[in-house]
Amino acid sequence: MFFQYEGLALKQFTDLQRGILLIAIMVVVAIAMTTYLFTARLSPEKTLPHQGPLSPAIELVTEHVLQPLHIAETLSHSASLVELLSEPVDKAPIVEELTRLKHNFGIEFFMASELARYQYFSSGREHSLKEGETNWYFELKHSPDKTIADVGRWDEPQFFIDIKILDEDKRFLGFFGTAQKLDTFVTLFDEYKEQYGYHFIFVDQNDRIMLSSDQNLSPKDSAFKSLNDLAWFRQWQKDHPNQILNSSVIKSDSQNYLITDVSVSRFGWRVLILSPVETQISPISQLYFLAIALFVLAILAAFGLLLRALNFYKNSVDDKISTDALTGLVN
Repeated sequence: MFFQYEGLALKQFTDLQRGILLIAIMVVVAIAMTTYLFTARLSPEKTLPHQGPLSPAIELVTEHVLQPLHIAETLSHSASLVELLSEPVDKAPIVEELTRLKHNFGIEFFMASELARYQYFSSGREHSLKEGETNWYFELKHSPDKTIADVGRWDEPQFFIDIKILDEDKRFLGFFGTAQKLDTFVTLFDEYKEQYGYHFIFVDQNDRIMLSSDQNLSPKDSAFKSLNDLAWFRQWQKDHPNQILNSSVIKSDSQNYLITDVSVSRFGWRVLILSPVETQISPISQLYFLAIALFVLAILAAFGLLLRALNFYKNSVDDKISTDALTGLVN
């Protein structure tokens, strides 16, 4: 009878230990599942995108797009420029003026004369303006816009800023503007991409891609791609109908990017600057995970102390059971 009681007591203690250990495991698993579900439900809106400085990207747009635009617009108001395009055809003073401007500003300039139906460049190149051959001239001539940006000359693609020149009577005299080779932009884009990770996409008012850091998106042979040709843009439109693109986080080629949409209102373009971001958990979430970790440690410590106390009690009971109450000797 005595040994049956001893075996029953030992079995009860063992079952109690197992039960406590099982409860501890269940509590830890429940906390782990709760943490996992919380993490899985974190959306970009609940996280903080960590982004590098945008100032270098803005400087590129300012220096290579806006600055030539401002220079050309300022020079287009020159009385001497109107005079050159108003006088009978004489290319010598036109070429001389263009050469002087290139020397002063370091930019390629051009004039397209309505009287001469010729286009002259500061590089010395020139060609006639004929309908059916130089369509850009006749299309832009009838455009209601005075300042127009375009990409052309497909044998050596260039970015043009075209400004209409009118006399006092509002008579059309031709165009004056700047020309920059697309290769120049490709080189710049590669440098900024390597140093900062930026991607650039210049689009016109119809969302045609005019310039891009991705050469596969740049116009070729008068064929232009559109924003709708980009998988990430179509997905963004599907997920965010009737929302603006600026400050949105998109995913392209397994990388998250924060989009900055910069308007170039003078000729109706927009510049999409895609800067890589690393998603960081918000401070509230960080505090949540810290609290969970401390709570789990506290629970494990409490169960550990409880098991230690039970083992101590078990050993004490074992000593009493195995000792004869009359003789004090171990049975």
